[in-house]
Amino acid sequence: MDRPQKVIAVVTAVACSFAEKELIYNIISENLKQGYRTVIFSNLYNQSETERELLPEQLIYDLILCEGISGIILLSESFVEASLRKKIADLLRKSNVPVVVAGSMLEEFSIPGFVNVNTSDSDDLEALTDHLIEEHGFTDITMLTGFEKIALSMQRLEGYQKSMRKHGLTVRDEQVHFGNFWMTSGIALADRYYSGELTLPQAIICANDCMAYGMLSRFTEHGIKVPQDVTVVSYEYSNMRIYYSPKLTSFRRNRTELGRVAAQHLHAMIQGNPLPTPVTPKGQLIRGSSCPCPPNDTLSYEEMKYVETQRSYERFHLCSTMEHKLTVCKNMDEYIKILGETQWMLRNCSNSYLCLFTNWFDASDSPSESMMCRSVINFTGTSDFEIPSNSLIQLLENIRDAAAMYFLPIFSGEKLFGYIVLSYDSVDGFDEVARYWLKSITMGLEFLRMKSDIRYLLGCQNLADYRDVLTGMYNFKGLERTFGAIRIHNEKTLYMVMLRTCLFKDEISDIETGRQTDAILDASKAIGQFCGKHDIAAYLNNGVFVCLVQSHADAEVLSDLLCSILAQHSVYMEYAGMDSFVCCTVETGNQTFSDLLAECEKRCEQLQNRITSCRSAYRYHQLLRIRNDIYANPEKTFVTDTGLINGDDAASFRLHYRNCFGISFRQDCIAARLAKAKYYLVTTSITMSDVAEKCGYMDKKYFLRQFPTIVGIPAAKFRTLIKG
Repeated sequence: MDRPQKVIAVVTAVACSFAEKELIYNIISENLKQGYRTVIFSNLYNQSETERELLPEQLIYDLILCEGISGIILLSESFVEASLRKKIADLLRKSNVPVVVAGSMLEEFSIPGFVNVNTSDSDDLEALTDHLIEEHGFTDITMLTGFEKIALSMQRLEGYQKSMRKHGLTVRDEQVHFGNFWMTSGIALADRYYSGELTLPQAIICANDCMAYGMLSRFTEHGIKVPQDVTVVSYEYSNMRIYYSPKLTSFRRNRTELGRVAAQHLHAMIQGNPLPTPVTPKGQLIRGSSCPCPPNDTLSYEEMKYVETQRSYERFHLCSTMEHKLTVCKNMDEYIKILGETQWMLRNCSNSYLCLFTNWFDASDSPSESMMCRSVINFTGTSDFEIPSNSLIQLLENIRDAAAMYFLPIFSGEKLFGYIVLSYDSVDGFDEVARYWLKSITMGLEFLRMKSDIRYLLGCQNLADYRDVLTGMYNFKGLERTFGAIRIHNEKTLYMVMLRTCLFKDEISDIETGRQTDAILDASKAIGQFCGKHDIAAYLNNGVFVCLVQSHADAEVLSDLLCSILAQHSVYMEYAGMDSFVCCTVETGNQTFSDLLAECEKRCEQLQNRITSCRSAYRYHQLLRIRNDIYANPEKTFVTDTGLINGDDAASFRLHYRNCFGISFRQDCIAARLAKAKYYLVTTSITMSDVAEKCGYMDKKYFLRQFPTIVGIPAAKFRTLIKG
């Protein structure tokens, strides 16, 4: 076939699910008719989660801004995670090409100039309800829709209500139920019918297949027969119904026509022609066995064949030795050869192209501005070729006669290596089983990177030279080496934080040594919570910890936070107490590692000397026990017990307390509560109400007023400042 020169991009969060494939295939088909090539940009694993280790795959969407794209079709409903929708919307605003949104016009994508095409959920649900009333004579029909007040849920509910009113039937409140578009909603409603709380209607309409699957499964468990006892139908047909019994009757949303209409609208926008006459694709009833209709046996056979093929390829993947070969391969030539030998696992894929940033093997660098690309199928005669990382033109010039090309991210940890391009000569695409192959090539590439990284190998050989044996943290040598490699991100400030622990514990008995070791290990856990996954922590022996922390917070806030976290670690506190540690924070600026360390040691020494001078104060150790109790149980209300200090009156108690610790008894009780609050704000995601309750505040509003008064920052801002 002639190779089309113009390119249309399809942007989706998932390219291998049933719904998205129906749209994509018809977009490809329509594009081919008009001489356009189709590229599809998609995540590989993560559709709805926000784990940090999966965020690098979202960089695949930066290809939206590549040169050579004539227009974009966005599959809006595939993006279920709000932060990813915002990222995509920001990129689309910068793209400067026509954009068609296929599916629901979600808030983030309501951008001037974008054209939206969609089916009508309301019309489809009306037709589905008409079927139950007109074909089966049902008058008692219940509707299970999605989240209350969400537009999608209300549109589907509206279609059901229109049909009921049209046929002179009243919709009672008890006939409408709201769920979450997940199986749990169907299960919960089925349980209410089984328990007798609700009376079974003649028929139940579920707003999507997933909720209906949950309902069918639970009805079967309870012995409620479908459709003999109750008919169950749903909307948004998917080919997963083969796994449930009885086979679901579902109304098929016309994604086939929606994909075609989306492509036609984009073609008109690109060519400067008037938009086609608005059309709303109508859906189709897919008959199963969950209503009295005779099932569609032809479609059932197609579903069974699809499942059979999927299972066959799953077995092929399971028995393949691909992972073992990739683990032991020694160079890129061997790696590519293994990929070529196993590409048969990608059903109907004509070729694939590995496109890696030229510095992909260097974990410390940002992606380079150029990429090296290579065909996985060696007999194509395509040699390695280099392209700018922001251009598709040169890549597509080397991929001949492809109807569709799927761009999928290759990454490990927080490093994006590049992407794999799956090329298809016809209207086709990869499926979920192909993810096994794609996962394997990623793991193989990471193994190859580590073997090629001399610094990595040396690091493995000399691990003991850079790590503390007791805590597993960096030692002095490891910290010094790491300091020189740190890169500052997001305009944060880099600080060195030093914590000295076990200041006055010099016992040398075996029992005390064991307790001190446990205390140091508990303190190292506090350091781990303070640093998280991305800051640097080291143990320099003799109870001294040093952290290299990037933060938007200032030095005083960081020192106070680390002390607050350590105060919540009971093993350390029971052994050493509140006067056993000091902490200081120094902004690194342009200072050398040695100068920073010396500055921290000097400041910690000054803080320790202050504590030493106070330890000789009147009744210090008696008052210290009280102070340790305050910080161990700050959620309790403390009342001065003068009996604990040999008959001193309250005024004397307060005076001695301030002389010993430099803070009033009442203010220290508040400080203890707020220290615990800081701990929960930074190390958990619990609500402000729960934080207040755990810290002894009966009134959340009082806690939210007191926190900024003492700390200087509102609690919510403190959490964002530290976690950000």
